[in-house]
Amino acid sequence: MRRLLCFFLGVLLLLSGCSAQPVMVEATVPPLPTPLAAPETPEAPADQDALLSAASFNDFTLSLLRSSSLASDTVVSGASAAALLCHLASYADEDALKTYTALLGWEPLERIELLDSVEAIQAQYAAGTSTSTLLTQHVAFGEGPTLAVDYSDAWASHSTAWMGFIDFADADSVKSLNEQVRHNVPSLHDDPFAVSEEVPNVVMADTVVSQVCWATGFDTANTEKKIFYLADGSTTAVMMMQARIPMLYYTDENVTMGILSASDGREVWFLIPGDASSLELLVQSLSVEVLSSWRAAAQEKDCNITLPIVEMSSSGFLDNAIRSLGGAGLYDASLGSYPDMGEDIVLSSLFQACSFSFAEDGETVSSLVGGSHALSPDPALIVDFEAVQPFAALLVDTQDGGILLAAAITGADSMRVA
Repeated sequence: MRRLLCFFLGVLLLLSGCSAQPVMVEATVPPLPTPLAAPETPEAPADQDALLSAASFNDFTLSLLRSSSLASDTVVSGASAAALLCHLASYADEDALKTYTALLGWEPLERIELLDSVEAIQAQYAAGTSTSTLLTQHVAFGEGPTLAVDYSDAWASHSTAWMGFIDFADADSVKSLNEQVRHNVPSLHDDPFAVSEEVPNVVMADTVVSQVCWATGFDTANTEKKIFYLADGSTTAVMMMQARIPMLYYTDENVTMGILSASDGREVWFLIPGDASSLELLVQSLSVEVLSSWRAAAQEKDCNITLPIVEMSSSGFLDNAIRSLGGAGLYDASLGSYPDMGEDIVLSSLFQACSFSFAEDGETVSSLVGGSHALSPDPALIVDFEAVQPFAALLVDTQDGGILLAAAITGADSMRVA
C-alpha cells in the first residue's frame, strides 16, 4: 500500500509541477479515475437533426436570467453552461442522467450524440465569441490531487485533451487555475476558486466573451453625453451612440423591442420596459413563447436609435439557481454517480464568467443623426428607439434562434462615461 501511495504521489509531482507537497493522510487510496475516455466518434452523427443546439436551452437561459439578481448589471450564458452539464451528463449513470434531463429540458440522447451536441453548441459560441471551458475533477488523495481536463482547444476531438494534476491544497496551483479563467475575462474582480481540502467533487467553469460588431455601424461623430434614468429615479450621464438605422421594431404597453443585426449574422434583441412595466417585471415575464410572439409581430422600420456604449461582465457560481430549478440531486453523491470518471464523484460547483460589449463599430457606418423626423416625408414611418433606462439584451443565433447571451443592463457601471 505504501508503494502504491508513493507511486501516485510521484505522478502528482511530475504532472503538476506544484512546489508544495500535499500532506498525505493514512487512508485507503482510491483508484485514479479514467480521464474521460470517450468512445470513438464517427465523422458524422447518425442523425444530425437529433443533436442539441443553443436553442434547446432557451428556457434554461431565461430561467437563469430570471433567477439572477438585477441589482447590478448581469449577463448569463445558459446554453454554454448547459453544454458543460451535458458533457458531464454523458458520463453519468441513469439516475443522475434523469436529473440532468429534467433540469435542462431535453430528451436523453445516445452518449455519442450527447458528446457531439456539446461540440455543436460550443461551435455556435466560437463563431464571433471567445470561449473556453474547464472541467476539474477533485480526487481524494488526502488533501489532493485533482484531475483537470481543459477542452479550450480540443472540442473537435473528445479523446484528446490536456490533462494534469492540480492540488487544491496548494496556493500556487489554485492561483494558476484562477489565472486561466481571468485571462478570458480580465474584468473579474475576484478569483473564482480558493484553496480547498474537500472530498471528491467536480468543479466546472466556463468563460464566454462576445464583442458585437454591427452590420451597420454608428458614426462616432454622433456619440454624445446623454442622461440615463436609473431604476430608483435618479439619473446619470453616459455616452450614447445615435443613428437612423432600419430595424425590426415592436411595442406595446409592457415592452418596446428593437432588433439590430451583427456583422456575423447574429442579432441583438433590445428589450425596453414599457410605461406599465419595469425591468424586473419584464425579465420575469420573458419566455420563449412571449419572445416568439413579439418577433412575429415586429415590423421593419427606420428608427432613430439611441443606445449606450456597453462593456459589461458578470461572474459567479450558478449552483443556487441550478438547485432552485430542480438540479439539487446533482450535488448529492448518493443520488448519482459517474462510473467512467471514478468513484464517489459529485458535482460541487458550476462557475461562469461572461463578458458582453458593443460600441459604434460596424461594417457600414450610418451617417444620419437620430432624433429628427424632418428627413422623412412620412414621420409615422420613423420611430424613436431610446435605451435610456434599464433594459435587457439578448444575443441570438439566427440559424436556430438560440439565445447565446442574456443580459440585464441596469446602470452606468458598464457604460462609457465622458
